[in-house]
Amino acid sequence: MGNLFYNALRVSKDLDYEEIDIDDYCIKYIPELNNKLINLAEELWDILNIDSNLKKPL
Repeated sequence: MGNLFYNALRVSKDLDYEEIDIDDYCIKYIPELNNKLINLAEELWDILNIDSNLKKPL
C-alpha cells in the first residue's frame, strides 16, 4: 500500500498543477489504482482464506 502512495506522490510532483486536466488525470490513473487495489484485495483474501471451501468474491 505504501508503494501506491509513493507512486501517487511521485506522479503528482511531476505534474504542473496549473495544467492538470482532471478528466485526463482520472482516465489515466484511476484505472491503474483500481487494478492495484483489486490485486491487493485478492492477495488479502488468499491470506485470510483458511477454509478452502470458501469461494473468492467476484
